[in-house]
Amino acid sequence: MYYYNAIGNIEASRLGILGWAKKEKWMTYFMRRPRICSGDPTKRKSNNSPYGTTTSVAMIQHGLSLVASYIEDFCGNIWFLEFLEQFLKYSDENKGKFDIVAAC
Repeated sequence: MYYYNAIGNIEASRLGILGWAKKEKWMTYFMRRPRICSGDPTKRKSNNSPYGTTTSVAMIQHGLSLVASYIEDFCGNIWFLEFLEQFLKYSDENKGKFDIVAAC
């Protein structure tokens, strides 16, 4: 995240790294919970919203559609063929075998 100056969205059940990030003053690299997770995506985001995205079927489907759109738009710029192969083979039944897709 530092190298690309990117903001990471972490899973709500994996918040242990936030203690380290607060101590090291790296919290700017972690995004707060997206509005779509609140159940009311039209609700305005608060600066006090928690960190970490909850996992649900809706969130997984939303994330997969965002990644699919990205691939369609930028497939010519993706150098990691393993990522494209995993995304082509991805299935909900075997999602544990697709770490690259899950990370996206």
